[in-house]
Amino acid sequence: MTHKEKPPIVAAQRLSPVGRASLQRHEGIKDYYNDLAGNCTKGIGVLVHYGHCTAGELKQKISDEEKIKSFSLSVDVAERAVRQQTKNQPLTQEQFDALVSFTYNVGAYGAKQILANVNSGKIRTAASEMQRYNKYTPLDERGKPLRAKDGAIIKKVSRGLTNRRMEEARALLKGSEKLNAAIVE
Repeated sequence: MTHKEKPPIVAAQRLSPVGRASLQRHEGIKDYYNDLAGNCTKGIGVLVHYGHCTAGELKQKISDEEKIKSFSLSVDVAERAVRQQTKNQPLTQEQFDALVSFTYNVGAYGAKQILANVNSGKIRTAASEMQRYNKYTPLDERGKPLRAKDGAIIKKVSRGLTNRRMEEARALLKGSEKLNAAIVE
């Protein structure tokens, strides 16, 4: 392979078993619960709806089979978004896994700018920008965003999201180094 040729793009790239295990570790496995931002979530980080879970939802149990099924469907959505929005940029498995993890967590729309940066080859920019997604908006008892005295919506930094974003950004950059080495060889 010459230095100008790019490795082939793998259109059917999927989340690896290592990536899947990492994503499950980050998300946790539960029945219905209110996530960090206070949104009703179930299983392995699958958003049910914005705002708090009802008392009835919090009492519902979910089978392990349903948790895995809803997780797999949500992973499929994240994988598809990453594949569709990074068609011009070859990705290592590690990069793909990191981008799927990020997209799973922030949603396809939320990941759009990061994926656009990756697609245009701005890997360092994408890795840097990813780290800004470490905040959440706490909700009040009515499920509305908490506001400061001046009316601005309050954002809080999450140590867990900060660590997760650092891990995803590192994988994105590490994968870029591997691709660059492969292109030069």
